[in-house]
Amino acid sequence: MRDKIRKRKWPFDESTTERAIAPEIGAVLLVAIVLILSILGASVALGFTDELVEPMPAASMDGDLSAEAAGGNVSHNLTLSLDGGQAVPVEKLSVRVSDTGRELPVDRSSVPADGKITASDSVRFGVPNSSVCGADKGSVALEVIYENGEQSYVFSEETYKVEGGQFAIENGQVIPKTNYTAEVKLVGTAMTYGAYGSNVPISSSIQVGSESYDPWPGNVNDWGNPRTKTLTDQSKNEGISVTMHAATGTTVDSSSGGSAVRVLRDGASPPSLGGLGNQADAEAFIQPYIDNGTVTLAENQAIYLFELSGDTDPSLSHVDYQDAVVVVSLTTSDSTVVERTSKDEGTIYCP
Repeated sequence: MRDKIRKRKWPFDESTTERAIAPEIGAVLLVAIVLILSILGASVALGFTDELVEPMPAASMDGDLSAEAAGGNVSHNLTLSLDGGQAVPVEKLSVRVSDTGRELPVDRSSVPADGKITASDSVRFGVPNSSVCGADKGSVALEVIYENGEQSYVFSEETYKVEGGQFAIENGQVIPKTNYTAEVKLVGTAMTYGAYGSNVPISSSIQVGSESYDPWPGNVNDWGNPRTKTLTDQSKNEGISVTMHAATGTTVDSSSGGSAVRVLRDGASPPSLGGLGNQADAEAFIQPYIDNGTVTLAENQAIYLFELSGDTDPSLSHVDYQDAVVVVSLTTSDSTVVERTSKDEGTIYCP
């Protein structure tokens, strides 16, 4: 009898209610899942998949524009390197001229073996004159694009100056790739024995290739400046530099003088060093070449400021960079263009 006894449950017992509702909840969830899948399927069919596209790699890139002179012509390259972040596949990168959309060619020899740019790699893109030069262009913007399927991202955009010209003035030496005429102007000199002493004799010379010229024999620190020497019909590939020698024993060559000679190009700021004793300062010497506080020169000119004391520390009162001030101007009838690496970096030089 005992085995046949069973506990009877009431129709609205709590456990009975839970079991009745569970199938209904399952049905609702099933319907919801079906609806979600349907929506996703429809979005794929209709092309609404932008959010599903793989994003641009989390990385930052840096572009270094360089110029190389060969045979009297200049070629430019944009070298992209990774500052940090994820590796970037080169095949998904391109560099374009923003106003024309023209794509620059990649130098395949610079592509890493695995096809990706990492922190230790870089890749070069050629910058043909035909892509960036134009009569009315003063600047050009280059865009680094990352493309992933139908999606494109602008990695970076940089604007570069576009200039035409003839000469390279690197440090204190000019190495033209075309025949030229040079005008060397000794604007002035100011060097004394002590703050208010007598003038220190200074002699000068000009070197063109292996030839040396004595443009102004004797002492040029004699209140007889400015002086000008013109060297005509000079051959290409022969560098030109200026040397100043003080009787105190210091000789400074503009091409190898290092910090003892400062080279100013168009757009430079004049030095803010006072002259020793009652000497005029460097800015006073180059005043005719200053406009609104900025050095204003033609593209074929450079100013050399010589310090002949044997010291170059500007905190010293006798370091004033006006012991000799020289302006070099170059002209040519040729139409070729050469690199000007001492000018602002990031400049494209066009014919």
